[in-house]
Amino acid sequence: MGRARKEFRKENHKFHFDANWCFKKSCEEEIKYRWAFYSKEISVKLEKLGGKLQRWSRHIKMELVVGRMKLEERLRELYDLDLDDDVLIEITNFHLGINLKEDKVKLFWEQRAHVNFLKIGNHNTNFFHKVRVGQQHRNQIHGLENEDGCWVINGEDMLWVALEVFREAIHCIRSK
Repeated sequence: MGRARKEFRKENHKFHFDANWCFKKSCEEEIKYRWAFYSKEISVKLEKLGGKLQRWSRHIKMELVVGRMKLEERLRELYDLDLDDDVLIEITNFHLGINLKEDKVKLFWEQRAHVNFLKIGNHNTNFFHKVRVGQQHRNQIHGLENEDGCWVINGEDMLWVALEVFREAIHCIRSK
């Protein structure tokens, strides 16, 4: 059972490079070390490297979670102390560090959203454009019927028919 589960996981979980890894110096070191470590053909190296990078990524994420928890704990300790200049400076530095990390994450997601927009476009814009073009087509007047009951499709003639209709409407309004 355990072996079958491992095979299933290997087949269904393909390697995905996370662009966030580029921010880590240890990622480059890990790649260099692992690439030199395996002396087999390239496809095997890539497969092994992918697995090691994903494990490395889980390790880094855990370090971030633990680091964040330690920062929050230290901030709670600082807030419990009497607020003097040194404590306020340390609290400010903690908040600046947290804000910088959050800004990096925000920048990463903004860049990823922009890349996705460039790759696939904005489907909402395409949808609304198609709806609007359809509305314009449906709302377009292709012809008018004049006083004699003849169908007029020429643009200039349609203008004269419309003017005549409006003149009559205005004349009826004024005569009341």
